[in-house]
Amino acid sequence: MLPSLFRRPKGEWRGRIQFANIAIGRYHLKSRNILRLQPVVSMWAATALPLAQVDDPPPWPDANRRLISGAGAWIDPLKRLSTFDDGEFENFVLQWINGYLKGQYNDVQRRGAAGDKGRDIVAWIDPPGTPNRRWDLYQCKHYKDPLAPSDFRVELGKLGFYVERGDYTLPEKYVILTHKGVGNALQDLIDTPANLVRSLKDNWATQCESKITRGAKVTLTGKLLDFVNKVDLSIVHTVSPYDLIEQHSHTKYHSYVFGTKLMVRPPVPPPPKEVHAKETRYVDAMYGAFAEHLNVPTCTLASISGHKHLRSTFDHARVCFYSAESLKEFSRETWPDDSCFNAVADIIHQGIQFTMTDNHADGYRRMRAACETALTVQVDAALPLGDPPPNDRIGVCHQLANDGLVTWKVKDE
Repeated sequence: MLPSLFRRPKGEWRGRIQFANIAIGRYHLKSRNILRLQPVVSMWAATALPLAQVDDPPPWPDANRRLISGAGAWIDPLKRLSTFDDGEFENFVLQWINGYLKGQYNDVQRRGAAGDKGRDIVAWIDPPGTPNRRWDLYQCKHYKDPLAPSDFRVELGKLGFYVERGDYTLPEKYVILTHKGVGNALQDLIDTPANLVRSLKDNWATQCESKITRGAKVTLTGKLLDFVNKVDLSIVHTVSPYDLIEQHSHTKYHSYVFGTKLMVRPPVPPPPKEVHAKETRYVDAMYGAFAEHLNVPTCTLASISGHKHLRSTFDHARVCFYSAESLKEFSRETWPDDSCFNAVADIIHQGIQFTMTDNHADGYRRMRAACETALTVQVDAALPLGDPPPNDRIGVCHQLANDGLVTWKVKDE
C-alpha cells in the first residue's frame, strides 16, 4: 500500500511530486508505481541548489567529562540570573544570605507570600526573646527592567504603615535586590534619603494609598504622616546584580546554580628546596620506610644521598605531593569545597587497600607497591576533576600518609 501522499487521481501527480521526493526515496524500491515517477523526481532534483561543504565544528575541550558529568556548557551568570522566576530569585538570595552573610545572623526566614506585609526575607540579628530584637529586611524584586521609583514606592509605603501600626519594628537595614539592578532615578533618591522621603510623600496618593492593604485605602495623614516625616530612610541600600553574583560565588551553592567555567588547570609549581612544615608527616613516614629498607635506626636526607634509588624516590615524592596539592587547590577554585578532591583521594585510598595488607619485606617496598597500584586504580572519569595523571595519583598516596591514613613501615604493625 502506498503512503497517503501518493494516493492521488492520475492527473495530480506532476503538480505534487516536488513535495514528495523524500517519501519517494523511502518507497521507490517497494512499488512499481513509484518507479514510474523516477524521471519526474530526477528532473526536479536536478534543479536543486548545490550544497556547500560545512566545516567541522571546532573541538570542545574536555567535552566527554562535561557531558557525562552533566556540567554542560558554561553560561554567563548574569544571563542565567535573568532567566530566574520570582521564586528562583528569592532562593538565590537566600543562598547568598546563608552562604555569604551567614555569620551576621541568628536566623534567616523566607516570608515572601500572601500576607508578608512587605517582607520577602527577614534576617534576625539577635536571638528570639531579645528586647527590641534587631533584624534586616531583604526585598526581592523581579522586573524586566531596572527598578524605577514607581516600582518601589509601595514597598516603602508598606514599611511605613506596618511599622507605625506596630506590626513589626523598623529594620536596621532595608536591602533591595533585583536581577536587573536599580535604575538611576531610584538610585539617586536612595543616595539622598531626604529626597526619598519627599518622593514617597508626593506620590503616596497615586502609588501607595490603594495598594498597601486589600480593600482599604491608607491615607497619609495623622500618625502615619508624622512617622513618614521622621523616618530615617538611610537604612535603604541596594546590591547590584554584579556584586550579588560575585559574593554568591564564594558560597557552596554557586557551582550548583551556575555551573562552572571550563577552567584550565595551571601548571604545577616545583616543590620548594627546603621541606615545608606541612610536609613533615609524610616525609618522616618516608624516612621511616627508608630506614627499614636499609636496616638502620633512622634516616635523614643526608643519609640517603648515597643511595640513588632512595634519593630519586624522595625527590619524586615531593614533586608528586605538590602535584596533588595543586589538584586540591584547583578543586577549591572550581567547586565550593574539597569534596571533589576528597572523592578522588578516597577512590585511590580504597584501591590500594589490598596492596597495603600484602606481605612486604620493608616499608620502602610497601610504599612503592602502593604507589604502583595507585597508577592503575580506575578513577571515575565522570568526576568533575577528571582522570588524574600519574603524579597526582602518587601524590595522593603521600597526602594519605601526611594525613595519617596510611603508614609505610611494616614493623609498625
